[in-house]
Amino acid sequence: MKKVPNSLRLFSSSRVSLLCVAVLLVCRQSALADPVTDWNAFALETLVAGKMDLLKQERVMAIVQTAVYEAANAAQPMYVRSAIAVPDAPGASVDAAITEAAYRSLLDLFPPAKLAFEQERSRRLARIPDSPAKTMGIATGEAAAAAVLKWRSEDHADFSTIYIPGTGDGAYLPTSSNPMAGPLAFHMQPFGFASYADFRPPPPAPLDSAQMRRDLEEVSILGAKNSTLRTPEQTEIGLFHALPGIYSWSSIARQTVEHLALGRTESARFMALVETTVMDSHMAVWDAKYFYNLWRPVTALRAGGGPLHWKPIPDWTPLINTPMIPEYPCAHCGLGAGVQTVLEGLAGSGPIELTVTSGTVTRHYHSFRQFAEEESASRIYAGVHLRWSNYAGQFVGEQVGATELAKAARPLTVKP
Repeated sequence: MKKVPNSLRLFSSSRVSLLCVAVLLVCRQSALADPVTDWNAFALETLVAGKMDLLKQERVMAIVQTAVYEAANAAQPMYVRSAIAVPDAPGASVDAAITEAAYRSLLDLFPPAKLAFEQERSRRLARIPDSPAKTMGIATGEAAAAAVLKWRSEDHADFSTIYIPGTGDGAYLPTSSNPMAGPLAFHMQPFGFASYADFRPPPPAPLDSAQMRRDLEEVSILGAKNSTLRTPEQTEIGLFHALPGIYSWSSIARQTVEHLALGRTESARFMALVETTVMDSHMAVWDAKYFYNLWRPVTALRAGGGPLHWKPIPDWTPLINTPMIPEYPCAHCGLGAGVQTVLEGLAGSGPIELTVTSGTVTRHYHSFRQFAEEESASRIYAGVHLRWSNYAGQFVGEQVGATELAKAARPLTVKP
């Protein structure tokens, strides 16, 4: 890995309106027990309701949670400060700092929801008694949001959809008339390290390899819309995980914060690491996808011939619509493995009871790994990925998650 400049080490040890939207979001509790997780859920609900593009949502959430963490750690210092300089504010209201940081960053990044953000801010600040601590907390949150927004203002984020398809056997071809998914997005500056290309996996299996044939045979059988061999539960799993991973993993992270009964600054650090890993692991996969530009299963199975030595299946259709992005590696798998790695590093890999809802279906899990492995398998049942792509995506995500953890801000005092 390349050496990461201190200015980019967001969590390094150097100085550096709809409720309960049915997209894997968990209802926020009226008790307002934890402003960090409450703002996380509210922000995602609002961005989804505002129809913001997925990759923009992920960037917004990473920035917002970073601002919240910087504000909380200034008001209640617990971790070594980052390069994002926010003055210490001992005695400031942590809850006020968190609320103001979330509000200011969200308002800047998604102005169309100004009224919703203002109402949420007012509702939360009204619960904090007026005092010098509250005033100081608001000022601290505003300063944190301004500092983080300035840091990310020139991160080269580009979510345009212009794309020139490749040519020849194995080259990716668009699978619908929908816009391409962020073909330039991976040029964005990462949150936790220097370059997404550092995590690029080896090339996909050759078109004439036994691996490619096995993977195509598997997805042709299990991933077909009218498959008779896919079990009812496999069909449910394929449909359940069709929505983007940020929603389910953010919900899982909030549940974990509650399970661990974390304090304000601990919760802020936890959620910031999760959301920046969502962004960074997703973009590391994006870099590889557009570097290798491999065709999707639906294209390969319908085309056949050439080095595939495959009889075309002209009417083959996957269980779900194929995302407008090259095949290799699997994005759900990379994002999931990245967040799983971070969650296990922060909370352990032992049993934990998790509940995730997608649409009208709720499923229960007993570990982060169980959810991640099911999410990965779902892409085969859905007919949109090959098994080797899943493995490669998981590898990328694990490396990103481990890197994020290694750079995470350490406690100011280490207990013996």
